[in-house]
Amino acid sequence: MKKTLILCSLFFLLAAFGGSSLSAQTAADFTFGESATIVITGYKKAGGSVVIPAQINNKPVASIARLTFMNKELTGVTIPNSVSRIGGRAFMSNQLTSVTIPPSVRTIGVNAFANNPLTSVTIGANVTLGTNAMGDTAFNSTYNNGGKKAGTYPLNPTVTAAPAADAVVPDTQKL
Repeated sequence: MKKTLILCSLFFLLAAFGGSSLSAQTAADFTFGESATIVITGYKKAGGSVVIPAQINNKPVASIARLTFMNKELTGVTIPNSVSRIGGRAFMSNQLTSVTIPPSVRTIGVNAFANNPLTSVTIGANVTLGTNAMGDTAFNSTYNNGGKKAGTYPLNPTVTAAPAADAVVPDTQKL
């Protein structure tokens, strides 16, 4: 009887509290636009790590819109190989210390990862970078002037310059 009570209590605690913190993200955790591909436009949670799905409704997640994950207190992000575009300020003002950009990504918008304590970025070749894409102004120069080669690049975590919240970001960099 005592064992049954303990097991039932454990099951209840796991069901009540364990499921949400241990489960992977689902389509319900995101807002998105849908056509032939998916554009992630919002995230309904905050904190921790986010795993962006490669598909939603059997369609590839091709883009992450601007501002999508801004100020979400993220400590980690997994971007699938289906993504080709990351919008301006998409991951701005989180707690990311490193990021891996899959080789499928071709464009990263203005300040996409600014105001994060990034110490390294792993990125594919020939990515078009918006101004201050990683929040380290030297990164764009190093990457672009180095022939846009794939690799892991160190960053200076104290360099997180980005425009103020009320600053105007040129429309040419919006996704």
